[in-house]
Amino acid sequence: KRVPAAILKLPSERFPRIIENEHFFLQVAKSCGLQVNRAEIITDALGHPGLLVHRFDRKMFRNQVVERYHVEDGAQLLNIYPGRKYDVSWQALIARFRQWAASPAVISRDLLQAYAFSYAIGNSDLHAKNVSLLWRNGVATLTPHYDLLTSLAYPDLDARMALKWNGKDDRFRAKDFIALGAGIGVPERVVRGLLAKIVSGWGLWRGRVGEIGWDESTTQRVQAAIDERANLLHSE
Repeated sequence: KRVPAAILKLPSERFPRIIENEHFFLQVAKSCGLQVNRAEIITDALGHPGLLVHRFDRKMFRNQVVERYHVEDGAQLLNIYPGRKYDVSWQALIARFRQWAASPAVISRDLLQAYAFSYAIGNSDLHAKNVSLLWRNGVATLTPHYDLLTSLAYPDLDARMALKWNGKDDRFRAKDFIALGAGIGVPERVVRGLLAKIVSGWGLWRGRVGEIGWDESTTQRVQAAIDERANLLHSE
């Protein structure tokens, strides 16, 4: 039996252009230095789009043999029900990931980067099930990042981060991430480098938000909001 090596995400009436939104910000994330999940937009016979997300826990060979990798998301690692995915803190997630990861220092850096990027783009749905570890040959590493998109286009969604970090979920500045990094062993120079990469990566894409396909007002509002957050990452 052939095992699917991809997941198809479909459009949502509640969240217009969510397919294009996620595809766009996965590309932005890559420019900002994050390792991201491979995904592409495909269309059906009627031209309706879907996001084909390639699975990182499967590898299919030409002879159709499939190699499966063990993956656990943050909720599973914390031994909590999926419905409680918003009921934990980011530092609790980092602590648990560090217990299992092959390199605690690398996992701390990468999770700080993921949080800072999600804050910058206004991804308010970075919850415990949206970060995972993958085991290959007995070694646990962070999976490619997935489900990265901006929530800022949808007024009924809260713009604050889904999970607090040391009690804070909004208005982060460079000094905040430097302090947070110090608490998990990420040096200041590394934090500043990550933040600079996010700001410069966004600079490459900020003029292309219109490609997502929202109306002009929404496009301008999203761009301005991310610009403001990127500026805060420059601020002490």
